[in-house]
Amino acid sequence: MTSHDNDQPARELDHAIRRGTRAVVAGQLVSQLISLLVLAVLYRLVTPDQFGLLGMAVPLLLLARIIATFGLSVATVQRQDLTDGQLAVVFWFGVAISVVLAFLAAACGPVLAWLYEVPPLTPLCAALSGTLIVASLGAQHQALLERKLRIGRLTAARVAAQAIGGAAGIGAAAAGWGVWSLVVQQYIELLVLTAAAWRLEPWRPGFVYRGERAGELLRFGGFYSLSSLMFFAGQNADKFLLALCLGSTRQGQAALGMYSQAFNLMMKPVYLVSSPVTGIMLPALSRVARDGEQFERQVVKFYRMVGVALFPAAVGVALVAQDIMAVLGGGAWRQAGTMLAALAPTILVQGFVNIAGSVFASAGRAGRLLAGATASAVLLAAGSLIGFWVGGRFAAAPWGPTMGVAFGYSIATVVVLFVPYMLFCFATVRVSARAVFRPLCGPAVAAALMGLLVAVLSRAPVMDAIPAVARLMVLAAVGALVYAWLARRQLGWLGEQLAVFRGERSGE
Repeated sequence: MTSHDNDQPARELDHAIRRGTRAVVAGQLVSQLISLLVLAVLYRLVTPDQFGLLGMAVPLLLLARIIATFGLSVATVQRQDLTDGQLAVVFWFGVAISVVLAFLAAACGPVLAWLYEVPPLTPLCAALSGTLIVASLGAQHQALLERKLRIGRLTAARVAAQAIGGAAGIGAAAAGWGVWSLVVQQYIELLVLTAAAWRLEPWRPGFVYRGERAGELLRFGGFYSLSSLMFFAGQNADKFLLALCLGSTRQGQAALGMYSQAFNLMMKPVYLVSSPVTGIMLPALSRVARDGEQFERQVVKFYRMVGVALFPAAVGVALVAQDIMAVLGGGAWRQAGTMLAALAPTILVQGFVNIAGSVFASAGRAGRLLAGATASAVLLAAGSLIGFWVGGRFAAAPWGPTMGVAFGYSIATVVVLFVPYMLFCFATVRVSARAVFRPLCGPAVAAALMGLLVAVLSRAPVMDAIPAVARLMVLAAVGALVYAWLARRQLGWLGEQLAVFRGERSGE
């Protein structure tokens, strides 16, 4: 049997991490730009209620996709030694589950149509179910590319697939396909990415022989998958609640479409910052998991990098949310701006929670990750439910309850969940919480002062007299310059870290 042992000399590993981080950072910038451009076009070609229909069906598909992957992609990256036989077990296991779940997802379409009283969900769920199989065919090859730290090629493939899928979706929307153009977009993106992953990764699944031991791999993947299910439940309870209670009317579907798109836009800076970190963090931390001092140093560094970037993002998006939606979607998406402003404070917490998964997984503590994810799901679901009830007391459906859910989710995330979850994570892996949080005080204060100045400027009479695009550009530029000056030491440190990743300086 061929062993896939990726232990490398320290210098070679450092070089691979630097090269990979550079590629992922650049790729995320391009990816988010493409995403915003595609959305700006689709928002004008596809009505909010059509996005609402997709928002009703997508959680079912995402749930099935989490179950189908079974956490095996993460297990593939985390494990230091893997054989061809074990990789084959993982691949065929994932494909088999995906086929079964695709049929189940299609069968659940009529159930959702009955539950939400929306008949079009039956064909929509059936059409989207095939994406599960397409995604499973490329998941293992993408995991192997990450494991080998061939991040640059994988990132390029993902960006290319996104661009091609977006172009296909825009073409279909221009032809009047409505919600089906969003289905086309997903299929094309997944097909291109799967084909590219097979082209880039030479490994091919063979036959599975008896006696091949993959039990430990499957157990780790199972815990991680259950954790992902819990996080999924917490992050989608709000959308399920809105779909169940409001989705039977076109106005309710429009409210759900606006809420789901506001939530997705809120997550864009989170993915922009955390995806490059997690893409490198899991393989890097997995290799120093037995060195407590080095492990803590790296965790502190990664959290500081994310904090320096996401503190101003959370404050800035909250202040210019209305202008963002006015620029992207025009007047038809006005209410989504208020929802985005309510959700924006969760940006920092979402980023910290996202990279915490890599901290747990790299230390082999998937069981503890599951416990934290379960508690998170309960708190977020409760916050959404309370927000729905309170919002309905202040304004009529669908906008009152929808806004209530946005505020309830945000309060539950920032006020209730954040600190206990972080303390639980750091205690589990024996990392000092004080060591992590201390370097974050500077950027937090700088972001708060920046937000105060931008808020005052946004209320100046002259700002009301200029177009939304110019207003957004002015506020964003002023905010960026103020934060850059106030947090210049933190940004200087971040620049040094990026220089290390680029290989211009030696690391610690």
